[in-house]
Amino acid sequence: MTQTYVKEIFESVQGEALYIGEKQLFIRFCGCNLNCDYCDTDFKKEEKFLIHNSGIFETNPVSPDKLSDIVQKFSAKTVSLTGGEPLLYADFLAEFLPLVQDKKIYLETNGSVPDELEKIIKFVDVVSMDIKLSCSTGESNRFVENEKFINIAKRANKEIFAKIVLNKNYQKDELKRAINILNKTNTMLIVQPMDCKDKSNELDKKSLIELFDFVTELCPNARLIGQMHKYLKLL
Repeated sequence: MTQTYVKEIFESVQGEALYIGEKQLFIRFCGCNLNCDYCDTDFKKEEKFLIHNSGIFETNPVSPDKLSDIVQKFSAKTVSLTGGEPLLYADFLAEFLPLVQDKKIYLETNGSVPDELEKIIKFVDVVSMDIKLSCSTGESNRFVENEKFINIAKRANKEIFAKIVLNKNYQKDELKRAINILNKTNTMLIVQPMDCKDKSNELDKKSLIELFDFVTELCPNARLIGQMHKYLKLL
């Protein structure tokens, strides 16, 4: 039996993208294969992880059976797998997810490891995939992996949409390449304004409108959605 490292578990409200406002149980996994400039998430491995709603600490690493027992104690009907990058633990998830198939499974992912998605896609209901543009992250673009990732979900008849986080330094050529992939695969685009450590890099009202005008010229059905949980000061 495989084991995994969890950073935290909490029941809250989805604050981003198409399922904004839905009650979900969040399982945050440790570790990520990317190192984005704007990332504000602590996902380092620890000896214990906190279940926020109860104040209880559990020991890492955790087994599929143990994690399933924890999940079943919560009333939320949707489980959000987040991180870090949860697909780093695809082998673990392949054992864990069949134990919680009474829940809707919502995968939050950076969309860069399609071969790992292939291992668990049959257990997933909704895929929320980030497209990490180099102009925002400082990482290399992964358009080939992103397109393969989308196609895996589409072939499995799963709901998938893409989120792109942007600040005022976005590059139109990169954004256009990403949108071309989404149009080609008939995938919904969510544009999310970045919450920057340096506030001077954030999109102001004028630049945000200009950005979204550019996006909707190429992708008319795109949505502009911020981070509600930060506004409401929720986890």
